Amino acid sequence: MAGDRASSVIEGSVAIESARMGNTLRAVAYHAVPQSSMSSFSRQLDYFAKHYVPLDAEGFTQFLAQGSCQSFGMLENNGHYSANTTISNWQDRARHRPGLIISFDDGLIEQYEVAAPLLEARGMRGWFFVPSALLDLEQEFQQDFCALHDISLRRKEARKEKTQHSLVSNRIAMGLNEIKDLARRGHVIGCHTAHHVRMRPTLDTAILFDEIVEAKKELEMRLGYPVNAFAWVGGEPDTYRADALQMLCEAGFSWIFTTQSSLFRVGGDTRAIHRTVLEPDLPFPLFLAKINGLSDLMHCGRRKASLNAMRL
Repeated sequence: MAGDRASSVIEGSVAIESARMGNTLRAVAYHAVPQSSMSSFSRQLDYFAKHYVPLDAEGFTQFLAQGSCQSFGMLENNGHYSANTTISNWQDRARHRPGLIISFDDGLIEQYEVAAPLLEARGMRGWFFVPSALLDLEQEFQQDFCALHDISLRRKEARKEKTQHSLVSNRIAMGLNEIKDLARRGHVIGCHTAHHVRMRPTLDTAILFDEIVEAKKELEMRLGYPVNAFAWVGGEPDTYRADALQMLCEAGFSWIFTTQSSLFRVGGDTRAIHRTVLEPDLPFPLFLAKINGLSDLMHCGRRKASLNAMRL
């Protein structure tokens, strides 16, 4: 009961604050989304649908160009949702809502099996950042790859659940077919290096090239269109580098995402779009607190250190 009251108070304050933030955007990042989290995750998505305008790539482009939010999922054409309804068309219902980018890192199969259908049921689309080397990796090697490259599979019971109750397969990671299908359904595919590599100062420049430039080329060759979005791996201040950022920009990445939690405002630097890291099974009051500024405050020092490391 106390938790419900706390949720109501926080939710009310968020709604009031959101009315002042039509030219801002909140980007969030998830990782594993096990089936056991579906109820909690659905509640989070319902909240996002009510208080934010979820953006796909086209909507984000408009947001940057015009300072307004564009929503997909409002109109449907031949089974595919279009992005033709702007915030100005919604009148009082949506005029002042901030934008939202919902992203998923690491290319895990439950993001395809669990998260994507829940998003689509609400007319939303996600941004999926995938390590390109995982796309063709055989199932029997995927768990070792994740252990070697520090891709968290969460709790052992989540892995047991994944093995016993997968909706589609027993794979840990998405393959090329799943990535292409997500793109066909209107989701955004981004790069998360080739091997989920943290770009620490000791990492050789030749490896940086493979993890940035070659990974981008590989994804684009497989998908058949440009990949413009990139998400750094990790989040520690020493995993951001100025030379890596320069290489990302020269490779052609237009939108570069961190995990340093801050609102993004019209006119902001798209080389540092800060995301708020969330778990799909967070207690709802904590979820509300995190997206209403708690994470921004907690990441203040790390955010400054990361920007200094990137020389921004």
